[in-house]
Amino acid sequence: MTRIQGNYATMMINDRRAREHQGTERAKTFLSLVQAANLPGIITTNYDMLVEFALGTEGFNYGEAGEYLKGRGHNPQFPWQNTPVFVTGEIPLAKIHGSVSWDESYKWTDGKPGRAGHALIVPPAPEKLPPKSLKSVWQLAGKVLSRSSEIIIFGFAFNPYDSAVLKLLETGGSKLRSVLLIDPYPKITVAQNLWPKAVVQTVTDMRDPLSLVRGWLGSLK
Repeated sequence: MTRIQGNYATMMINDRRAREHQGTERAKTFLSLVQAANLPGIITTNYDMLVEFALGTEGFNYGEAGEYLKGRGHNPQFPWQNTPVFVTGEIPLAKIHGSVSWDESYKWTDGKPGRAGHALIVPPAPEKLPPKSLKSVWQLAGKVLSRSSEIIIFGFAFNPYDSAVLKLLETGGSKLRSVLLIDPYPKITVAQNLWPKAVVQTVTDMRDPLSLVRGWLGSLK
């Protein structure tokens, strides 16, 4: 959220203030690191727009490069400047539980659907099942996994009730050979059961995970 001309609004993907936020900068640093290792795509169960803020519309796509986004441009004072907005990046972003920036009809340049209370998301409850409207997103996630031989996973709990997600990870990730779990309490056994052919490693020290990720990436060469 941000304050524009006395009113509260959601930040736009290309908003400079969103890009310069400390959390966004940290995400950008990590993504730059893995981009150098030929990142085939990003899969997330989160609804937030952190990845979009970090990469900008020129850094990712939702499965179709050149897709139109409804909404404002990137200047908060003149929000219709530099519109229409298109995503043109090469990195596929699969938000398998939906997004605060999506509704049933459009993908938006900001979190307006979430603020209005009609975002296209899978509610945070046990036995989460994807709606038909997210079928193409799950297909995209499957394609990203099938093209991957290594995967880095942040803080995913591998809960048994997330059966649909676990099945996606198991089936799509059948070619995985190396798995890195970044989590203070990694579920190593569950990950090994999902990907029995993969070597599972962990990062549990959250003080400087980037240096450990660099070491892991270096060991793959």
